[in-house]
Amino acid sequence: MEVEVKVKVGNLEETKKKLLEMGVKFDKEKKQVDDYYKKKGEEMAPQKAGSFLLRIRSEGDKHFFTMKILTGKQGVWEEYETKISNKEDMEKILEKLGFVKIISKVKTREQGKLDDFEINLDKIEGLGNFVEFELISDDGKEAKKKILELIEKLDLPKENIIHKGYARLLFEKMGVMYEDN
Repeated sequence: MEVEVKVKVGNLEETKKKLLEMGVKFDKEKKQVDDYYKKKGEEMAPQKAGSFLLRIRSEGDKHFFTMKILTGKQGVWEEYETKISNKEDMEKILEKLGFVKIISKVKTREQGKLDDFEINLDKIEGLGNFVEFELISDDGKEAKKKILELIEKLDLPKENIIHKGYARLLFEKMGVMYEDN
């Protein structure tokens, strides 16, 4: 399971400095464009455990197809991803299967690693700046606890912690409702 927690921040450089001092090394900044698809007619349907999104991520000339399935716990979902060689054909396949593109998310990201943590410095068009912490774990509760401990070490504002994905934040802005445990 992928477990993510985000913290909305005003100044990414200040946080990056703290992370560099902890030994995090960041990759070169990259831009990702994520196109999200849902079944035609279900674009505004309430989302709950078992609901899913399909995504085509483009990063330069690389493209990935992803299925994200909600578990009912904020920030915890099943994810399956594969590289695709032809984005246009994948878009046609989705269209023929009855899916429509709902939103596009544009993200500029610097990715880093600290032990088992993936740490991302993200600028999301329409949402702002975030530090995203991610752990892969079979125990979502324990992973979330470890992430929150790291956030506390970094002295990031607890009131800015978000246990939702960027796509969910964008969908909520559109008025889509979510049912969580």
